[in-house]
Amino acid sequence: MIRIFILLSLMMLNRVSAQWTNGADIPEGIRAGNAVSHIDEGNTGYIYIIGGRNEQEIISNKIYRYNLTSNSWDTRADFPTPILGSSSVKLGNNIYTIGGMVTTPGTVTKTVYKYSIGDNSWSEVAEFPRPFTDGDAVAYQDSLIYVVGSYNNERTYVYNVNTDKWREGTAVPSPGFALSYGALSVYGDKLIYVGGSNGTFSGTYWNTVWFGEIDQNNRSQIIWTEGTPYPGMTRTFFEIAPWKNGVILIGGTTDNTFDTFTDENYFYNAELNTWTELMPKPTAWNTGNAASIFVDGKWKLVCTGGYAVDYLPNTEIYTQENLSTSDTDDTASCHLKHAKSIGGKNPMLSFCTTDNGNVELVIWDAQGRLINHQKSIAQNAGKHLVSLKQFNLKSGIYFCQLSQNGISTTQKIQIIN
Repeated sequence: MIRIFILLSLMMLNRVSAQWTNGADIPEGIRAGNAVSHIDEGNTGYIYIIGGRNEQEIISNKIYRYNLTSNSWDTRADFPTPILGSSSVKLGNNIYTIGGMVTTPGTVTKTVYKYSIGDNSWSEVAEFPRPFTDGDAVAYQDSLIYVVGSYNNERTYVYNVNTDKWREGTAVPSPGFALSYGALSVYGDKLIYVGGSNGTFSGTYWNTVWFGEIDQNNRSQIIWTEGTPYPGMTRTFFEIAPWKNGVILIGGTTDNTFDTFTDENYFYNAELNTWTELMPKPTAWNTGNAASIFVDGKWKLVCTGGYAVDYLPNTEIYTQENLSTSDTDDTASCHLKHAKSIGGKNPMLSFCTTDNGNVELVIWDAQGRLINHQKSIAQNAGKHLVSLKQFNLKSGIYFCQLSQNGISTTQKIQIIN
C-alpha cells in the first residue's frame, strides 16, 4: 500500500500520464534478442527484434518487426547466421549488430553486420577487434558506436561508420576482470552504464552507475565517474533505453541467474543524478527485449518476449506523456503550449510567452536520443521566432520540447537539407 501511494505521489508531482497496455504477442517466444527502434518518414514507429534464443531453445536468426501503429508483427530478412549475445544499435537508416555467439557453448564471433532498413539486406563491415559477447553498445551522434564490456573484459571500443574503423577507448574502471550483462545508454555527451557482473553466472555483480563524459576533441577519451547507485534489486539481464532526460530500466535478475526475475521499472535522471520508481511492469521477466521510442509527443517503452520460468509471448507497452501544468489557459492567444514548428530547409520554432524567464529547448531525434539542449533560447515575455539552422541538424524527423516556469510543450518537425 505504501509503495502504491509513493508511486501515485511521484506521478502527480511529475505531471505525467503513465500507463501499461498490451500489444500483439510476438510470433514466437524470444529471449536475449537485440531490440532496436525506428521511425520511418511516414512517422510510423517500429521495433526490430534481432536473433536471441527461441522457445525451442534454439539460437535464432529471425528478425521480427513490430508496427506500433497497426499493432502487428512481420518478419524481415533473416540474420546471416543464428546469433545470441550480440549488441545492436541504429544509426541513420542502418542497424549494426556486433559480435555474439552462433552456438552455445561455442564460438564467440568478431563479425559486425550492417542491416539496411530501406533495402532489407545485410552486409559485413569491419570486424570487432576481439571476440565479443554479453557487453553492450550504443549509437552516438551521427557516426559513432560505443561498445562497453564483454564476457571476458571491461574494455571500451569506438567505431566510426564513415571510416569503417575501430579504436580502443577509455575502459570503465570496474573492480572486476569482466563487465557483462549490464546495459549501456547515452544522454547528450555522456555514456551511462548500469549494473553488470564479473562474468557468466558470477556471484559478483553490481548496482553501480558509471557516467562517461566523452571528450569532444578526442572521442575515444572518456572520463568515467560513479553516479547514484541503482536503488532496486535488479543487477543483470535487464534492459535500459533512452527516456526523457535520462534512461529507463526494466526487469532483470537479482542474482545473475535465470532463476530470478523482476517487474522493476525505474527512471534515471541524468541531469539530476537521481532515480525514480515508476509503475511496475505487469509481467516480471529477465533476458527480455525492450526498446524506447519517442513518437507523437509520447515516450513509449515496448517490452516483448523474455523469460520467467518459461518463455513469454507478451508484448507490454509503457507510455508516459507530459501534461501541461496549466490546462485552463486554452483560450489564451499567447501561451507556450500554442507553439508551432516550421519544417523544411529553414526550420524554425514560433512561440509566445506571457511571462519572463528562460525558455529551455531540448531536441531529440526520432529514436529518442538527445541531440541538443539549450538552457535559454529566450528570456522575455512576447512573441519569438527561433531558427534551428544554428544547430546543424541533419535531414530527418525531430522532437523539440520548449519549457518555461514549469510549463512545457513538444513539437514534431521534419528537417530537409
